[in-house]
Amino acid sequence: MDPVKLIKEGGITIWFLLALSVVTCTLVVFYILTIRRAAVVSDSFMRTAENLIRKQDYMGLLSVCNRRDEAIARITQKALDFGTKNPTATLDEVRQVTESEGQRQASQLTQRIAYLADIGAIAPMIGLLGTVFGIMKEFGNISDRAAQLNMMK
Repeated sequence: MDPVKLIKEGGITIWFLLALSVVTCTLVVFYILTIRRAAVVSDSFMRTAENLIRKQDYMGLLSVCNRRDEAIARITQKALDFGTKNPTATLDEVRQVTESEGQRQASQLTQRIAYLADIGAIAPMIGLLGTVFGIMKEFGNISDRAAQLNMMK
């Protein structure tokens, strides 16, 4: 069947499905380009952080964290901020702050793909709605044909 004819006969629901398809493809491409390993943790940051920690240059590490847009940099920054503001903090307290920030960063990454899950849940329902509309339309056509046949008799 001709795709243009299919779209014309698909009714209003096909337009919603096409729009959702475009949005989904756009989001997938966007996420492929933006959610990657380097956005979470890069080898260069880890090498730099390791060297600065060995030198015990925590302020330098904090400066590096402020310049980097990576999840691990934000986690490290939060831990360093907490450690410098609370010099008497225990290791467990620093670990708790670090884990909390790690969960927050993971949540932000997961939240970005929630839109795809929403589209994945909505699209089949719209498709089913289109099927219902199509069946109703065909029953109407059958009824019209039956009425025409009864009039001819």
